[in-house]
Amino acid sequence: MEKYIILNKKIWFIIIIIISLISVFLKILAIDKFEFDSKTILEIEKSFRMVDNISISGSFESAGLIYYFINIFNLNSIEEWAIYISILFIFINFKIVENIKIIKVKNFLFLLTSLFLWYIIAAGITKEVIQSIYFIIIYIIIKHKRITRNYKCLFSVVLLCISAILFRDYYVLVAFFTLIMYIIYINLRKKVYSKKKMYIISQLYIFFVIGIFLFIISYIFPEEYERIMYLRSLGYAYLEEVGTDSLIKNLIDGDNIYIYIINYIINYIRILIPIDLVIIGKLYYIPFIIYQIILVYFYIKNISIMKVLDDNKFLSITIMTAFFMVSAFMEPDYGSWIRHQTACYYLIVLLLE
Repeated sequence: MEKYIILNKKIWFIIIIIISLISVFLKILAIDKFEFDSKTILEIEKSFRMVDNISISGSFESAGLIYYFINIFNLNSIEEWAIYISILFIFINFKIVENIKIIKVKNFLFLLTSLFLWYIIAAGITKEVIQSIYFIIIYIIIKHKRITRNYKCLFSVVLLCISAILFRDYYVLVAFFTLIMYIIYINLRKKVYSKKKMYIISQLYIFFVIGIFLFIISYIFPEEYERIMYLRSLGYAYLEEVGTDSLIKNLIDGDNIYIYIINYIINYIRILIPIDLVIIGKLYYIPFIIYQIILVYFYIKNISIMKVLDDNKFLSITIMTAFFMVSAFMEPDYGSWIRHQTACYYLIVLLLE
């Protein structure tokens, strides 16, 4: 029998303040563990304060420009930015959950864990905060009661395209696969399948779509095809230089399209279920392994019952699927994967509420 917990706005506000304070304290205590790209963005933001003409040439510069505009307190350190962003998002994250008045206990606990992870990894002068803003807007679109499901999907796709133009160009693939999987899943919902069969077929469609997509672009856009083929390896040199044992390298050697598709399927499974980290066996990977397994549990649970999901959950699971599909193309290691995944917190809320 499922157990539920009853909440109100006051309780939610206190919870979010506590999570924010604990995460900021831990982050400042071990700031060198959470720097990631923050140093680079901070230096770019500082440089914008010293010049009259600002030029943008990539996602780091775009992030630096946004932080330059919101730096009303002349912040100069990663620690200061962590405090500033955490305080700002107390109110944003409160508005996201304030109307959740009753929730299953297991959903509540995982929601809190996901929120804590967001604060620990994203809250600060990071690119993940900016990507989170796009997902917050998508959350607002999906929750809007007067917009039909099809238009919610369309507006979300448009927003993902805007994100690709202004910030991370690979999000054009997330937008594309969101639209494709939405069409497929709408038709799949009409079928009468068991939960197990529904999940298996939904995943087989992913690999089918990826295969067709790669074959088509290899002929029509050969340069883009080559870029996708080597997207993940672009981050290897830097990661090997700084030292990491969590690289996600292809298990099968070869560069033809058939081997790439096989590697893609393997890597898709590897990012969802971090078997590599289990094999490595280091203690500090255990929290992420547990978190990822629980996330996959909720993903499988919802996609298996997509036929009866409400529109909000259905759209959330569709966008998450597209996000997973693109991540299997490009994530060079598990550290990068967990950072990028934190922005999906706002889609996870839709699944859990």
